[in-house]
Amino acid sequence: MATVGTDRLTFELAQDFPKLPDGEAFAVVSTVATDSQDRLYVFQRTDPPVVVFDRDGNYLDAWGMARSVCRMA
Repeated sequence: MATVGTDRLTFELAQDFPKLPDGEAFAVVSTVATDSQDRLYVFQRTDPPVVVFDRDGNYLDAWGMARSVCRMA
């Protein structure tokens, strides 16, 4: 597994994180954020623009799109 950085700021690649639903893939990701419950929010430049994962990378929800997608959690 690849690790980059030095001292206190080191980062390790987590393969297969996060887990998208079958048939889905990220487009251009503009930014990511986390909240107080350790959920990961991925903002991308396609539908759905906001995709949400739990702390283990499991898909929770998506919103902001023109088409309808069912919730997985």
